[in-house]
Parts: sequence; C-alpha cells; structure tokens
Amino acid sequence: MKNQQPKIELRKDVPRPYWRLRLFVPTPTGLRRRNFDLGFRDETTRRQANKQRLELLAKVNRGELHDSGGMKFIDLVARFRELRLPSLKASTQALYQQHLDHHVLPAFGGYELEQIHRLRIEQFLASKSSLSWWSRRGILTVLSAVLGAAVEWHALDHNAAIGITLPKKVEKNPKVIPSAEQWRSLVAALDTNTGLLVRLLAVTGLRVGEAIALWWSDVDWQRQTVTVKRRWYRGDMDTPKTAASLRPRWIGPLVDELRGLLPAQDGFIFGGEQPIDERHELREKLRPALRNIGMPVGTGWHCFRRLHATLLQQAGASSIEASKLVGHVAVATTADYTIVGQAREAELVGSVCRRLLLL
Repeated sequence: MKNQQPKIELRKDVPRPYWRLRLFVPTPTGLRRRNFDLGFRDETTRRQANKQRLELLAKVNRGELHDSGGMKFIDLVARFRELRLPSLKASTQALYQQHLDHHVLPAFGGYELEQIHRLRIEQFLASKSSLSWWSRRGILTVLSAVLGAAVEWHALDHNAAIGITLPKKVEKNPKVIPSAEQWRSLVAALDTNTGLLVRLLAVTGLRVGEAIALWWSDVDWQRQTVTVKRRWYRGDMDTPKTAASLRPRWIGPLVDELRGLLPAQDGFIFGGEQPIDERHELREKLRPALRNIGMPVGTGWHCFRRLHATLLQQAGASSIEASKLVGHVAVATTADYTIVGQAREAELVGSVCRRLLLL
C-alpha cells in the first residue's frame, strides 16, 4: 500500500463542526476507507488536529492500522473456532466453547469488532460479579484470545482486552489437604479400586487425568516407577498438560499391590479397556467420603496433588525438586500448591518459641 498524505477536513454540516481525517486501511478482505475524528473545532485547534493526523499517518504507513471491514464478533468467533480451537487440547477447547456460548457471544455477538472497546468489556465483566474469580478470569482469557486473533488477522488495530485487571481474588472454598489421620480414614472407607487411585495420587502427585490414563505397560516393575505418557479428559486421550508432565514417578510400596492385580492382557490400570469416569468416582464415592472425614465442600482429586507437594517440601525437598517431581513448569505454581497445616505450623513456630523463650 502506497504512503498516504490526505489533508484534514473540517466537517461543517453538523450542529458541532469537527476535524476529520479519511484514510484507507487494510481489512481481511482488502482496503477500506475509514474516518478518524480528530476533535471538535471549539475544543481542538487545527495544529492539534494536524498533530493527530501525522501520528495516524505514521501508523497507517507502517502497517499498524487495520479495520474489520464491518465484521461482526459472531463471525470472528466462527473463524476462531475453525482455525484456532482445533490446535488446543480437548480440555481447553471444551472450556473455551463453554465460555463462548454461555457468556461471550450473548454479550458481544452482535457488535462490530470496533465497537468492542475497553469500557464495554469492563462493564461486561462487572455484570459477571456473581461468578467466581477463576470463571471471570477464564472468560476474559477467551475474549482476549479471540480479539488477539483478530489483530493477527489484520481485522483490528489492538486487543482491547489486554491490560484489563480483575478485582482481588477471594477464595470461596479454602484449599486444604487431609491430615495423615484423615487420609488413612479416607482410604479405609473407599472401595479397593478408588482407594488404590487415592493412594497413587498421594504417593506420586499425578493429576487424576494422568493417573487414570496409565497402562499396565507404563509400570517399570524393576525400578518401581510409573511413567506419565498421556492424559485422559472426558473421553479424549491426549498428551499431558505440559512437557514437564512427561515423567516417571517412583511408587515404591505400591508396586507390590499393583503386581497382585496385574491382568493377563495390557490395558488401563483403572478401568481395563477404557479409563474410569473420574467425575462419577468423584461424585458417587470420593466426595461423600471426604465429607465424612470433615473436608470442606469442593474438595476433590486435586487435594492429593497438593498433599504430595506439601509433604515433599516438609521432607526436605527444595522448591525446584518439588516442582520437577510434580510436573510443574514454574516453581511459583508449586509454591501455590504448598499448604502449611496447623500441626506443621505448631511444629515450626514451636521451634521458634523454644529458641526465643529458652523453653
């Protein structure tokens, strides 16, 4: 596109005259002439308007200004679903589809892309205050991903969702881990198969999707390890969440229990030909048992991953060691998983008291 040098126009056929600049900008389907308002004449001098003109000309001549060509947000989402969603993991696809269908499209579907500005997005998020912080963050992430794709496809100049912050996070349900006594009571109350899964999760720190995707052939009987190679999510088999998740984990005393259950043919350790449905196990077996030992509402499979990360560090593992063992990319994530229970606090602070007070 050749450099443009249009002059400022003063539009006088309106009740309040204003300065205007008309430029050709690229759209996904070709060039489109676009009007830029530079300010009302009674508020903006010609020199000030010309300064804005030079800034806009510099941007358009560098290829930094784009236009949607009148594209509606609903059409952008259709293109995003076709081109971007298939590259995401099935679990992420499902979450994106849910947020798009239930929240984002009902709010923005009928707007042209240029009409989706920061104020409109913040008003939309404020209307979702009844949702959890995590849900609102997920919705904002999806909206930002779609608008970001529009920028990359030269349908927008910028992503209006970038830089928007949510209110301070407030946990509705506390993150907790069972004590040693609670954990033993829980395992004793569960059936053999579910109890084995709980023990494996606590001993290895695996995600439940990684654990139920284990085959018998993933067990190294000599080294006493299981190797994470895949994960199962609601009917979909895929690679694990991150490259750091591809790892062997030592299972020690559990290897003898598994050896006693070894079938004649290879298959999933938890389920046989198909993995078990972890949602059914959670709803029908685990959560009732968790409530019986006094764990808060909302506690689920992930508490055993937190338990493992916490106990690793209590046993003397460094943050980096714990992060690698549980399969986290960032050490900060492991820190967020680590919980200091009341008994551990009493032990640590008691040591401080003995030193300070000479007890």
